[in-house]
Amino acid sequence: MTKDKKKTQSDRKVHSEASENQQPVAESSPLAEEAEVNEEGYAGQAEGEPAAESMSQVSSLDFPSRKELEDTLTAMEMQVDQYKNQSLRAQAELENVRRRAGREVSNARKFGVEKLIIDLLPVIDGLTRGLESSAPGSAQVASIRDGMQMTLNMLHKIMTKFGVDLIDPKVGEPFNPEYHEAVSMLSDPDAAPDSIYEVVQKGYQLNGRVLRAAMVIVVAKA
Repeated sequence: MTKDKKKTQSDRKVHSEASENQQPVAESSPLAEEAEVNEEGYAGQAEGEPAAESMSQVSSLDFPSRKELEDTLTAMEMQVDQYKNQSLRAQAELENVRRRAGREVSNARKFGVEKLIIDLLPVIDGLTRGLESSAPGSAQVASIRDGMQMTLNMLHKIMTKFGVDLIDPKVGEPFNPEYHEAVSMLSDPDAAPDSIYEVVQKGYQLNGRVLRAAMVIVVAKA
């Protein structure tokens, strides 16, 4: 009997020590659960706020209508066509300027000595008339004539070098108003009408441009 009591007391003592060593499990209170729910709600609201704000900004944008876009496109196409036309006109004008400049340079090369040649024509005429009017005589006159002829030949060579051609029509040739100047008209039944009867003065042309027409007498029509 005494042994059974001691055993029972020992078991109670062990059970009591085990109960003291065992840590109590904390039970979740309703306030803690409510706090967790509130934190999750705030977090969800914080994450959703940027998306809602972005959607509101997109919905507030004023997008143009289809008609406005078409009108804008049409206006831009018209402006592009206008710029193209201006570019084409500018290119055409530049080409015209380039051609005019080329013609002016060419004319300057061809006719740059025109004034000088015109000033030399009286000198050539004087030498020509001197040779035609003077008859060979003494040795001294012949020497002067030879000098005049040499000078005239040199002038003709120089003029030919610069593109000067002599206009020297023949008697009986048809009258050409582009190269001939009629100073007088006479009747001649043996000559053809509007033909050259006599050459009064020879003419000259520079690269196809008449500097001075040949002065002639023309046969009048019967």
